Amino acid sequence: MEQQLQHFSHPEHPLVFNQDDRGGDICCGCGERVSGPSYSCKEWWHWETVHHKSCAELPLGLHHPLHPIHPLILFSPERYENEGEGEGEDDDDEKQFFGKDKQIYKCELCKDYKDVYTYRCARCDFNLHITCASLAPTMDAECHHHPLTPFWKWITFTCDLCGKEDKGTAETVLFALRESVMRCTSLHRIFKAVTCDIRQELLTPVAVLFSGGLDSMILSALLDECVDPSYEIDLLNVSFDSQFAPDRISAKAGVMELRRIAPLRRWKLVEIDADLSTLDLETKHVMSLINPANTYMDLNIGIALWLAARGSGWVYEGNNNNCDEDLQCNERVKYKSKARIVLVGSGADEQCAGYGRHKTKYRKGSWLGLHEEMKLDMQRIWKRNLGRDDRCIADNGKEARFPFLDEDVIRTLLDIPLWEIANLDQPSGIGDKKILREVAQLLGLYEAAVLPKRAIQFGSRIARESNQKNFGSNRAASQASAGSAVIQLPSNLT
Repeated sequence: MEQQLQHFSHPEHPLVFNQDDRGGDICCGCGERVSGPSYSCKEWWHWETVHHKSCAELPLGLHHPLHPIHPLILFSPERYENEGEGEGEDDDDEKQFFGKDKQIYKCELCKDYKDVYTYRCARCDFNLHITCASLAPTMDAECHHHPLTPFWKWITFTCDLCGKEDKGTAETVLFALRESVMRCTSLHRIFKAVTCDIRQELLTPVAVLFSGGLDSMILSALLDECVDPSYEIDLLNVSFDSQFAPDRISAKAGVMELRRIAPLRRWKLVEIDADLSTLDLETKHVMSLINPANTYMDLNIGIALWLAARGSGWVYEGNNNNCDEDLQCNERVKYKSKARIVLVGSGADEQCAGYGRHKTKYRKGSWLGLHEEMKLDMQRIWKRNLGRDDRCIADNGKEARFPFLDEDVIRTLLDIPLWEIANLDQPSGIGDKKILREVAQLLGLYEAAVLPKRAIQFGSRIARESNQKNFGSNRAASQASAGSAVIQLPSNLT
């Protein structure tokens, strides 16, 4: 009687045991050549069904110490990709080899992409190649008298053998962001030569779109590290409610924190006050800039960005870095920023789960649902955000630069497990954008590290002014879904 095995990879026929297979074909499970005990189908091509005995008899599910929160299910990436798919539909070599979803071939332990059997948690998008999953949970080492346990978590530690320090996730992201800000600023010629008729200490080559929130505080602190101390840094803050807008309040607190960690820098908080009722001509102009976007949300964001980039506002004359208790201890004077580069925090929320909808997707679809939503955000950010923002800023002769969208930063964040990026079981201000909050703490920005996310249209209060102007009240605007409502031009703007 032949020993047979019904296997998930070939449900049409049972696989038959062969005590001594010398055919040298590749195992469908691990991708290594078969020599010795094997299983294969006698009714099918041998090379399409052959397995090492150990690979064919793998358990269909297991609990693994590297992913203790859910069981892992044995999974064939190739079979998953081929179900319902035709062959030869894609001419791209990489897509032909890995399929359309390359990530399901990537092991979270070895970080390699292989077309082999994988233990997978679909909820968390967590994969372990079977060869990695079979590694002993502990190992003996001559250097230590106790068994060593593999610890799959990015932490900062110093190896006891070689003395080399290994950086944790936050340190790795901080390094990538610092390099990104350096590239965004150091390539401009203004840092390489001082204009002969202008004192160097009066030059302000770079500004930051500044709300005092987590993203803009990180960019400001890194900019201080990358720019010569003799330069001033303009922090551009827009408010449609004078000193009472949430972004104005957090901006003032943020400046005080920046002055504590960088007391030698001359920080200039440029307070740009606006009244939407007096901006009819500017509104019409910004509408042409945000086109083809045509919602009130896009218009509100566009106006706020356009005003910030224009840089016309107020600063406190004679402001010194010791005046932490009262930022208004000096007289406010008119000021126009001459910075030609504006750093913008776009991309931080998309990559680090900063939006409210990310928490909703996580609650409904766990890690896999969150991953898909964040992937969609990054795929459409150029269309939904970047074109609009760049045109509104460039219209004032400024160049917008986006450090969070630097290729190395994106690559670094993609290499980090999603649960290290965010912990959406925690409340807002703690679990969202967790990795950036850790970066802020490394920079000494402890107050900014716990600030909740606030979009510019709400933090500047332009959304409230727009709702009252165009819908009569916030309540009426909410009922009309004002954020996604198409703009209706008043007669005086047509």
